[in-house]
Amino acid sequence: MNDTATLGQVACPGVTVTDHVEGLVAIREAGVSAVVWRRPLPAGFEEWMARLSPDRLPSAKLTLPAGEVAASVTALCDESGMPDTTLRRWLIEDIAALSRRFAAITQVTRVRLRLDVVRSITCPKFHVDAVPARMLCTYRGAGTQFAIVQDGAAPGTIFDSPTGAPLLLRGKQWQDDTPTALRHRSPSFNAGDPARLLLVLDPVG
Repeated sequence: MNDTATLGQVACPGVTVTDHVEGLVAIREAGVSAVVWRRPLPAGFEEWMARLSPDRLPSAKLTLPAGEVAASVTALCDESGMPDTTLRRWLIEDIAALSRRFAAITQVTRVRLRLDVVRSITCPKFHVDAVPARMLCTYRGAGTQFAIVQDGAAPGTIFDSPTGAPLLLRGKQWQDDTPTALRHRSPSFNAGDPARLLLVLDPVG
């Protein structure tokens, strides 16, 4: 049986936890496989998201300049019928700000943006993505899990990313060819669980 831990209880090798957005750049440092930005969400945000029907959550796959994300996500929210509230505007700006930050860190101008409304477990096995880097942020539901997996053995402690905490991961195509034992996966999903809203960002160049 695996142990689970919340960030702050125990450190995970190769993972840097920051309380400031500027700390995400630590992904470039030697020996760092992932960075988690631990942050508070706006008051009432999780409760507001939980009340929304999954049909009101934006969903799309887009490739676009990082500077155009806000307008595109606004259009997606309009199309899905998400109510225009202060919290919706925060969500849109947050996705746009994370896209700009991710593009700057990975030194690209365009990003591949995915907003997934997840109604089942999608990636149950621990893995590394076939990209240079990836940013994940779960705005509704349980966050991505990660763990150290050595030589195909079962993971020891499994860590849960907090809801709303951006998780920046190195992928298989990261320029540094140092192998990493850090793996991640989707959280468990049981019948009746509420749909998750997951942001995925990849660099395009």
